[in-house]
Amino acid sequence: MVEYLRLMRFQTAAATASVPVIGGLVMGQDSLKTLAALFLAGLGFHVYGFVLNEYMDFGVDRKCPDLQKRPLVKGAVPRWQALMIAGLACVFAFGIMAFFFLSFSSMLFLLLAFLLGGAYDVFGKKMVGLDLLLGLSFFCLSLFGASPVSDQYPVLILLVGSVFCVHILFNNAVEGGLKDVDHDAQAGARTLALVLGVRIQGRNLRITAQFVLFAVVLKAVFFFLMLRLSVLPGIHLWSSTRSFLPSTAFVLLTLAQVWPIQRFLSLREFDREKLKRLFSVHEMASYFMLILVISPLIGLAMILLLVLIPSIWYLVFNSILYGKPLQPFV
Repeated sequence: MVEYLRLMRFQTAAATASVPVIGGLVMGQDSLKTLAALFLAGLGFHVYGFVLNEYMDFGVDRKCPDLQKRPLVKGAVPRWQALMIAGLACVFAFGIMAFFFLSFSSMLFLLLAFLLGGAYDVFGKKMVGLDLLLGLSFFCLSLFGASPVSDQYPVLILLVGSVFCVHILFNNAVEGGLKDVDHDAQAGARTLALVLGVRIQGRNLRITAQFVLFAVVLKAVFFFLMLRLSVLPGIHLWSSTRSFLPSTAFVLLTLAQVWPIQRFLSLREFDREKLKRLFSVHEMASYFMLILVISPLIGLAMILLLVLIPSIWYLVFNSILYGKPLQPFV
């Protein structure tokens, strides 16, 4: 069972499952039953995406010495079972949707999320720039979360979906591109990092100015979207009538993202474990910034749940699966 949960990257599943929940909450969804159903559908999406990705990347992963402990590479889980798990996860997510809130828009956005995510898994290492498809799948997943509330999608949910899209694009194209640059190059994969000239020479990591510019522009778009979201009616994070604490927290969380980005973009020696630690800091700060910005819309109880559930979930399952609560294994 442990190997199957490792294959599913189950320690990060709650973070993915929070995406449709957040989409529902910002649209005013207050039914705990519907929010729980959105969470479960998000779990299905997570399992489908990661298992299919592992299945498709098998040929690349088995060439990398650092990835020999992955369940498919070492043979702990047969490849046909991985494909079956991905299919069952898809059936599970659509079954949850059909049982709790079947509608044309719910079906459409969930289907688009699965199709876009699946297209990335299948073609992501073969064609440049398909990280955008993965980002768009999360955009659709957030709109799927909003769909039980209304068929109208105001600027608020479009901005939230765009934040998720850009965040996932950065995580995959920039962070994933750096983390996997060695075995991607060996396997002849076509990632943005490789196309933009990132290379490993011995133990030296060569990061080009083009790649740095791409990362900086992408993160600037993320901050712009966050600032635009923060001034919407009902949020007004910078209002003089609000406490200075939210605006101060926003600035601190900005610094908590800029610092690790500056660190990993200036690395000269390839160290996958150090990269993963820096990525974890950046990703947590990005997520907490979104929770901070939407906090006036969702209330204290939901803020606590959105912070505590993914955090506790990660600590518990990372400890069960890898013996360490904080060390990121990706």
